[in-house]
Amino acid sequence: MIGQEFDIGDVARAKATFQDIDRALVDPSTVTLEVTTPSGVKTAYTYAATEITKDSLGAYHRDIDVTESGTWVMRWSSTGTGKAAIEEEFKVRKKRTA
Repeated sequence: MIGQEFDIGDVARAKATFQDIDRALVDPSTVTLEVTTPSGVKTAYTYAATEITKDSLGAYHRDIDVTESGTWVMRWSSTGTGKAAIEEEFKVRKKRTA
């Protein structure tokens, strides 16, 4: 998602892939995604609460409704086997008037 730009009303797909130290795909004990809007509102989603979709072994995603312009920050984290963390951001353009 880094470098991608969206418009208000779009759906942005956040994706994460988790691996063990030997780079084999694994399902971590917990998978969490924190999304922070440009206005600073932070929302946490977890796989355990079925707020994150598992696509295949080690691969997860969450669709995010884009509701405001500016820079959005996403932080994936996991615990146990495949423990990791990564942050990404994407930009949303201001709404143009017709």
